[in-house]
Amino acid sequence: MSFGKTSSLLRLGMIPLFVLPLSAQAIKIKNYTYAYRTEGTQKEIVLNVEQQDQRLEIIYYNEYGDKEVTVFDDKKRPLHATYYNPGREVTETSVYDYQRRTITLHGLVNARYALQEPVFDNNGSLFYLFSFYYPAPGRAITFHMVQSNVSRIEDPMLRMLITQIVGPVEMRLRHVGRETLHLAGQDISAEKYEFAINEGRMAMFWPHKYYFWYSSQDRKLLRHIGMSNEKKPNEYLLTDYFEWERPDPELPTL
Repeated sequence: MSFGKTSSLLRLGMIPLFVLPLSAQAIKIKNYTYAYRTEGTQKEIVLNVEQQDQRLEIIYYNEYGDKEVTVFDDKKRPLHATYYNPGREVTETSVYDYQRRTITLHGLVNARYALQEPVFDNNGSLFYLFSFYYPAPGRAITFHMVQSNVSRIEDPMLRMLITQIVGPVEMRLRHVGRETLHLAGQDISAEKYEFAINEGRMAMFWPHKYYFWYSSQDRKLLRHIGMSNEKKPNEYLLTDYFEWERPDPELPTL
């Protein structure tokens, strides 16, 4: 199954792909829609990826209705992440400073950490990042992860524990095999990855493991099984994908 310019989703019972050819300065957009399921509840989750030259912006609308915006540099390193509640008020921000080697959190909690690469924010941008940042078959990679979005953690003591005492946590992404998924009436070859805390003592507090399935052909996230903040199992299934281009709004029009 190929979600892309050469294979429309129309034949999968989804909306067709459309691409608008524009200039080199156009913003290239990829739109993913997922069905989110947990304990009999289903919601629609949207992930937008916007690429212009070397600038990458990932916008994720999570199961709570919050908006997460993460911006990356030309090396695919996070520059900053901004979190909005359903009313689109900013709740938290994180800023990555590669000259001073610091990560700074502002919002419900304020904190500063030493920057150790590779490092990413714990948010929906990981869905897209793992499409190009992943281990070889049978291998694993590790990186640090920052929990800067704590708006859905109601206990203020737990917020402080996570941000003030624990800080960035070392995570592990491991390739655990290849499976065939049956989606939209088709059998699709997918690479399966296991994602978990890599530090033994920290894993005692959050022992849960998360699983990602990416299509072997074009590296799109097809399925994800995880755990919510409320410790409820959840599942994401890709239901729609399209890509298009739009002109840079900052460029003058003729």
